[in-house]
Amino acid sequence: MRFVLVHGGWQGGWAWDGVSALLRAGGHEVFAPTLRGLAEGDTGRAGVTLADMAAGLIQEIGEQDLRDLVVAGHSGGGPVAQLVADRLGDRPGGVRRIVFMSAWVLRDGESINDIRPPDVVDASRAQAEQSADNTVPMDPDRWASEFMRTLHPSSSRRSPPGS
Repeated sequence: MRFVLVHGGWQGGWAWDGVSALLRAGGHEVFAPTLRGLAEGDTGRAGVTLADMAAGLIQEIGEQDLRDLVVAGHSGGGPVAQLVADRLGDRPGGVRRIVFMSAWVLRDGESINDIRPPDVVDASRAQAEQSADNTVPMDPDRWASEFMRTLHPSSSRRSPPGS
């Protein structure tokens, strides 16, 4: 099988390193890129949408001529995976399955902010307005305590880019 692994926010393709190794050991092909706007050193992040991320991923899938895909999305990568599956699902050799791993799953026309608590959305928007590129930074301590708390203490921990 061919897997396309879509990471969540404040992450990169590296977030799938352990899973990728296991899948490859099982004889599968794996593509786990870093999404548009989230690579270390990316500039011009302001205005990059989930649709932009999906379009970039679809372009990369096409350039590599990847077919018969299982697309897995984690967290904010869930909606990106949905968009990829929607656009590639009907083509020959398109998406065979979509997998959500602790991911946002949205209805047509819905955004993540439509289903987040209003106070959290307001706080995120205020943070974005204060940043140089209209993005929401991730505090490394919050990253470790809230997002990576399920890791075994001996696991290697990666911090979000720029931390």
